[in-house]
Amino acid sequence: MLQTVFKWLPLRRHDEPSSFRIPADVDFETGFRRTVMEPATEAAQLLEKYELDRGRAIHQSRKDLKKLRAALRLIRDHADAEFIPAESVRLRDAGRLLATARDADVKMQTLASLRQRRALTIDEPVLEEWAAALERERDELLHRLDDPHVPVGSGGAMVRSIDAVIEECKFVGEWPVDGLTLRSARLALVRERARGIAAMGRVIEGGDEEAVHDLRKRIKDLWHHLDLLCDVLPEIHPSHVERAHAVSDLLGDHNDLAVLVEDARSRPEIVSPADLADLEQVVHGIEHDLRTRAVAQARALYKSLI
Repeated sequence: MLQTVFKWLPLRRHDEPSSFRIPADVDFETGFRRTVMEPATEAAQLLEKYELDRGRAIHQSRKDLKKLRAALRLIRDHADAEFIPAESVRLRDAGRLLATARDADVKMQTLASLRQRRALTIDEPVLEEWAAALERERDELLHRLDDPHVPVGSGGAMVRSIDAVIEECKFVGEWPVDGLTLRSARLALVRERARGIAAMGRVIEGGDEEAVHDLRKRIKDLWHHLDLLCDVLPEIHPSHVERAHAVSDLLGDHNDLAVLVEDARSRPEIVSPADLADLEQVVHGIEHDLRTRAVAQARALYKSLI
């Protein structure tokens, strides 16, 4: 049953070849600064023209912000102790501002995928109503971001408007990386790898959704770290980057399914208890397969990096 259901789940398509890679033909500090400015600049430019392509601006900017947060972890031992946590919070809040609209779009895509593969026994009228509700919610969230001067983030967030996200991206050029060395980045990579192995262990021991979510974050960071350092550390091969990306995709699909189930639970006026039970059973089977494959691939990847 699990294998049959899994066939219906679409695998994510890999992105275009990365430009998020420090070149080997310049000193490390210069290469790092130039490389992290690329996603920062791209995100700022997309958000400045947000109304021209809302969906792409949200999707790509969120990916860029995740790259920046990963890069920040590599300078933790180099920068001032007070700078790193404060900057991490600002980048996190910037991502959260855009997350709601992006998550709404992902829920639409995930439901569409399950419907296309006929994975659910839920009646079509119910699925149609649910899909329409998701689309309305997505469009409303995107339009709420139209005015970049209107705060739309959480009340306690430091970054609560698109203007603030743009400014945060531009601030990356001021990161304190003077004198940054490859050695300090390598040590940071070792530390982050250890965090990832610990997170994987919690999942293997039967950890809950939060444990899987933490492993997903650690794997995504690892993917970006390996990508950044691929051309300057001889022990990192492009295949390592590809393998980390593949595990990140598996855990991303796992997360998308969990988010869709939570949405269904919040719509009792559309999704009946019987329909919810059907959805949960199907998703549980797919998640089990995704989690099993992700852990096996992550274990092999971490072992190859030791």
